[in-house]
Formats: sequence, C-alpha cells, structure tokens
Amino acid sequence: MDQLIKPEANILKILIVEDNDALLEILSMLINHHFETLVETIHSPTAKLANTILATHKIDYCFCDHQLIDDLGSDVLNFIILNKLKTKFILCSSFTPEMFPLNYPKDKIFFNIQKPDISEGLEQLFLKINQANSSNKEKSQHNDYVPLSLNLLISLGKMPSDVYLLKDNTVFEKIYSKGENIDPKAWDKFETIYLNKLFAKRHDHNDEMINELDKAINQILANENIPIDRKILATHSQLKELVEMIGITPTMAEMTKAIISEVLAKIITEPIILKFLSNCQFNENYELRLYTLHSILISIIAKKTELDSHQNIYRLVYAAFVQDISMIEPRFQKIIDHKDFLEKKNEFSADEQSLYLNHPTQSQLILNQLEDPLYGVDRIIKEQHEMPNKLGFPNQINEIEISPMGALFNLTGIWSRFILKNEKSFHPQDFLDYMESNNFHHGRFMDAYNGIKSILLTQV
Repeated sequence: MDQLIKPEANILKILIVEDNDALLEILSMLINHHFETLVETIHSPTAKLANTILATHKIDYCFCDHQLIDDLGSDVLNFIILNKLKTKFILCSSFTPEMFPLNYPKDKIFFNIQKPDISEGLEQLFLKINQANSSNKEKSQHNDYVPLSLNLLISLGKMPSDVYLLKDNTVFEKIYSKGENIDPKAWDKFETIYLNKLFAKRHDHNDEMINELDKAINQILANENIPIDRKILATHSQLKELVEMIGITPTMAEMTKAIISEVLAKIITEPIILKFLSNCQFNENYELRLYTLHSILISIIAKKTELDSHQNIYRLVYAAFVQDISMIEPRFQKIIDHKDFLEKKNEFSADEQSLYLNHPTQSQLILNQLEDPLYGVDRIIKEQHEMPNKLGFPNQINEIEISPMGALFNLTGIWSRFILKNEKSFHPQDFLDYMESNNFHHGRFMDAYNGIKSILLTQV
C-alpha cells in the first residue's frame, strides 16, 4: 500500500489494482489529473490485497487490470458483487469484457478502458464522473495541482511540465521547468524532502504532458510479455500522431481498429502466422509499425474506392500482416519499391537478392498450406511488388493486368514505407510527385491513387 486513505468524507477514494509499478505511477497521475475533485488513491498489485482493502475501506472506484500476479481482475469484481459493495468497477486492461463475458458481466462493469489507450479512455470516463460529482465534492487550492512521483519523473527522463514543491502544506514553489533533463543520481539526496511533495499544475502544458505519458505507456506495454495482437494494437495507438501529420484524423484512424482487431483474432489462431510475427526481430519496431500502418492506410483508402466492402478490406488487412511470411529480414522490409531495390542490390549477397525477389511466390505457397487459407489473399501477396509499366516483380505485369486489390495493396504499401522512411520530414507533395512520376495514376492503380491524393491534398 503506497498511500494511506485519509478520513475526510468528501474525498473520492480510488483503488488501483495494477502489478506493473511504472504503469501504476502513470495511471495514478492521470487519475489525479482528470478528476476535478479531491482524490485519494490506494494501490494494490494483487487481487488478494485489493479484496482486503475493499473489505476495510469505503472505495468509490476500483480500476483493475485483468491479469494480476496472483489471480484475475474478475476475482476483485466478484468480491464487490458478493459483498454488495457500492464500489464502481472499471476494467483497465489490454483485454476487454467482451473477451471474457462470464468473468465480466456487462451490467456489473461501470466502464472499460482498453490499454494502451489509457488517457483517452480516462478522459471519456471522467467527463461522466466529474459531471456527476463536481457539485458535491470538496475543492481546494491543492486541486489545481496534480501529484508527481520521483519514480515517474526519473522514468520519463525529463520534466513533462513545470514542477512545483509543496512547502508547509500551503505554498507551491516552482523548482523545475518543463523539459529539464533528470539525473537520477541527483535525486537521492532530495528524496526525503521531495517525497509526496512534487506537483504539476493541472492545466500546465496539458497536451504535451499527456502526450509524454502516452508514449511512456506504449513503451511499457511494448516491453511487457504480452500477446502479439495486443502489441499490434499498442502500435496502432502509437501511429495516430504520425498519420495525423499526413491528413488522417484521429477519428479516421480509430475507426480502423475494429477491422484490424477482427483480423488479428483470426491470425493468432494460425500457428504458422503467429510464429512468423513472434519471430520478427522488430528492430526499432519497424516491421510492427509497417504492417500496422499499412493496414490503417488500406482500411481508409479502400473506403474511397469500389473495394469498399467488409470482405475486401478484411482480406487486404490480413494480407498486410502476412506479406513477408517467407522472409524475416528488416533490411528488405524498408525497401520502398523495385527501383529502390535495384539501386541497393549490391548491398545484398546473391542468396539474399534471390530471397527477396522470390518472397512473393514463396509467401503465396506458405499461405496456401494453411489449414484454413483465406480466399484471395494469396493473389494479393503474389502481386505485392508489381508496378505500372511492368517495372515490378515477380511476374512484371502492368497496371491493367494487376488485380484491383493487388493495386491498392501495393500503392498503400509503398506509401507506408515512404512515410516511415521520412517520418516527421514527410511532405505530401513529395509522395504526390512520386506517384505521378511512376504512373500510378493509370489503370487499376488509379482508384487508390485518387484516394491517397484526396487525403494528401488537404495537407499541401
């Protein structure tokens, strides 16, 4: 138990059941940040301790993970139900109640926050809670400030906002400025002075601070031993900021999560695909980012073409995650198109060149060996590097001979690599010029070209 609950009747009492210390620190800060009332938090890493706390304290809200050190979050929920407690249960996990309907009955769950989108979920939750409680909960000068912990600041590596020291329990004095780097060694001698006395202003550098915490959350989850589908959804959240830069709004990006989640549920049942994704080196998470970004772009561009159907988008997204199933080599994944390969081919041995040039065919063969192959995906994979004017491979077909799905898949794949290569220096006009100079505005590439162009022109 990190903090003792104070006896004041008008303070909201919140139990956080989370066994990851770093994530707990961030979650506690975000809870304090969003509430517009006085809040007292108490922490538990286990279901057993959580139930003891619930039995001995009046808890208003319980934020609980699904997988805990000793048991499941549903054991905490069952304790609340069996003892007829008024505590509102909030599942805060990579898993959702829909995945375990018997463990988490809908009518017993007050709210669900799915990791890694913690800050977004908290914002929605607290809008509802604050409206209900703002009129009858105590406020004070302290409520203008959000508690910070030494461990959190050290883990972030720099100050997420201006930092204030609470002196004599009455005065807040600024002691550090936003962006100042933190030397962990320098904190030891101050620990007794600063312990539980560091704060940030509630609305100071608000968006920037939340953004830093979001990044920290995603990094924590990426380092955890969580299933590959959960890692991919964490990557999806990380990419929202990047795609917004190219003209795709957060709302548009969020809408793609449902179809991607549906495809992932299928993929993880196929041992061959699961093994491939698990064995990827994820060098700087490039492969994970590429496949996820590609599926986001596919989902959005397909809706602007005649391929706008659930079945077509499902197949295309599926193909995005298996496109390199015969080849685990990060250097190859970064190649933009066949022209880029020809310019770099001397960097690879003869065997490596053969592996790359044959991987569409080999990947097609592997997919056809699956116990339940998805119809149409094999052709998309076979055509994944074909280009206009027969300048692609392996069959050197032109812009008329390629299938509509193959054309959309290829151009969005090139766009994905183009974005990841340039990141924040990406300029929409550069990719518009690339598409036109390579004749993607002809034949069956035209629909995808027009869809991409309509988005990029909003940023030019």
